[in-house]
Amino acid sequence: MKNLLPGLSIAGLTLVLAACTPHQPPTITPLTTLHGQIQGQDALTGGGAASVLLRPLPVPGGSSAPLATAQVAADGTFTLSLPTAADVDVEPYLQPVPSFSNPSCSGQIDVTPPTTRQTGFSTLFLSTDGTMQVPLGSIKRTSTQKSDGSTLSVDTVNLWVYVDVPARMAGTQTCEGSITTQVDLTLQKGWNAMTSVDTSVVFPDGHVTRTSKLSRGTETTTVWTSDTIEAY
Repeated sequence: MKNLLPGLSIAGLTLVLAACTPHQPPTITPLTTLHGQIQGQDALTGGGAASVLLRPLPVPGGSSAPLATAQVAADGTFTLSLPTAADVDVEPYLQPVPSFSNPSCSGQIDVTPPTTRQTGFSTLFLSTDGTMQVPLGSIKRTSTQKSDGSTLSVDTVNLWVYVDVPARMAGTQTCEGSITTQVDLTLQKGWNAMTSVDTSVVFPDGHVTRTSKLSRGTETTTVWTSDTIEAY
């Protein structure tokens, strides 16, 4: 697996301050369910019971039990009820959003309010025998060879983030001269679907440029495979 966003790992997902003109944020309804379709898993054709498990960020001293589970149908579909403070204790998983200040980078990514806490996931686990767990990700990848010899790669990753208060995230930061992160999000308290698009260009001389854009997710049913990226 690779780290999806430079400086924006799950533990360091940057929720960004909109320091521009005031605006009226859109009305957003927090997610309560995740609809998925598992593909490419031979274990699903064996006729045995299968389930998906949600395990957010590990926390010191936290329980190893999954935060949520869902049965998988024979065709690979599932509906996972996302836990809330009302039915499951999410509190032990919540982490403060770390500072994104970096004197070697240009631009700024912050979170408002700065006391926002979050947890999230980009990986589910498929269990077919009660013990073995196969990590699954919801990812689309493309790679194109350009006429100048460079390679253009695009990774699109679905992820889900829980915040304990309504939050606004927005900003652009460029590090090392060629790695740019852009965030534009208005989040409601509870679970929010996000999409990360990571675009990289590798030139024949080994030089790499990379842009990561994090925005609100729009897919109603996500496809899951054994391809994973450490996005959160």
